[in-house]
Amino acid sequence: MSLRVLVIPEDPKNNGYTLEPLVKWVLEEAGRPRAQIKVLSSPRTRGYESAVNELRNPLLHDRYRDHSLWLFFPDADLAKGLKDLCNAVSRSPVTLLACAAKPEIEIYPLLSELGRLDFSWGDLRDHARLKEDVFEPLLLRHPAHRNAGGGRREMIAETLKTPERLKNACPELMELIKSVKNALEDSLK
Repeated sequence: MSLRVLVIPEDPKNNGYTLEPLVKWVLEEAGRPRAQIKVLSSPRTRGYESAVNELRNPLLHDRYRDHSLWLFFPDADLAKGLKDLCNAVSRSPVTLLACAAKPEIEIYPLLSELGRLDFSWGDLRDHARLKEDVFEPLLLRHPAHRNAGGGRREMIAETLKTPERLKNACPELMELIKSVKNALEDSLK
């Protein structure tokens, strides 16, 4: 039986375009290339607190109990108590893992655009308004800005063409890959 993975974004409307291919890559790196991925869109989460409330909602567990691995991707600026949340939500047959994107999800597609930006990678990782001040203006200039997702899917596809660069630039993704591998090994015991 194939692994079914539920991805919980803070907001699926835009983050889903980035997270679906990113999670596919994470699962490939973790040795599960044929895993089925579902980005939660119903109920639609609208921010960190909304996502946390849904993660704790028993109705979500009933609806997605056939997805044994849940991945939560909060922005690091708001993420707090993730270990406690994962422990509270993880119950058989669901395992919740969280990966706080530093500073937020938009950092991952930006890696492909680094040479076109007036910021160092360190400045981007520490930027307090990355999405509003850097990412959104860049999207408006992106050749695919009129496509679904405004160019997000195309930008993350470019980022994923250089996986070693992504691994080196975003250690939280390496931690997630390791956690996924461990969770899958533990489920086989």
